[in-house]
Amino acid sequence: MRILNKKMLARIQRLVAGNRLSCESVNRFLIDYLEGSLDERTRASFETHLHDCPNCERFLDQYRHTVSIVQSDTEIEISDDVVRRTAAFLKHHFDDDA
Repeated sequence: MRILNKKMLARIQRLVAGNRLSCESVNRFLIDYLEGSLDERTRASFETHLHDCPNCERFLDQYRHTVSIVQSDTEIEISDDVVRRTAAFLKHHFDDDA
């Protein structure tokens, strides 16, 4: 479980001002939500956003499904094309030189 420091708590409070979370905020809080470490107000805002945003709801469902596959003993075959496209995506979005 994560421990929120004052800086992170202040950031969360700014993000949930007016009880509205953006899709970007939902993505940032996803792990905390699944671990049950969000405060009550943020959790309620998170769940309200999920209820109102089918894209984020699908993303959460897919994330849960992915975690369950990774945690299982099931072997998954991944095509070379998927590996290539994933590597290109990660390089484009997370490469320090980009």
